Amino acid sequence: MKNKQAAKYFHGEEGLNCAQAVLKAFQPESGMTDFTIKSAQVAGGGRAKDGVCGALYAVQMVFGEGKATDDVVENFVKQNGSPLCQDIKTTECQCREYVRTATELAEKHIDMLDKENADYVFDRKIREVDMLVKPES
Repeated sequence: MKNKQAAKYFHGEEGLNCAQAVLKAFQPESGMTDFTIKSAQVAGGGRAKDGVCGALYAVQMVFGEGKATDDVVENFVKQNGSPLCQDIKTTECQCREYVRTATELAEKHIDMLDKENADYVFDRKIREVDMLVKPES
């Protein structure tokens, strides 16, 4: 199960944060590169765009806009009260549960991922750039 994989990746041997752990769990299906997963370091610990939970942010990177992401966010908020890291994070241990939850909710839509589909790959690569590149300060 992806949720157990993602929870194991979170602060595991590779030291992945919440966003990276979710991306790594879906890497075989999404084709996400190791470089992108490493770059997602900027999206963990409450630093994802608009303060969104990094695990949810990673789901958005993998699935893009649409039904799958909307469903995951809606159910995540029902379970946890907010999509924002600052609203839900109290301890690092708790973050492991958010990684597990986001991954479990997203796994229901795994059939939408197709690393062999040129349109999916193109759209995913655009999301990677848009979501991970930080503007210069």
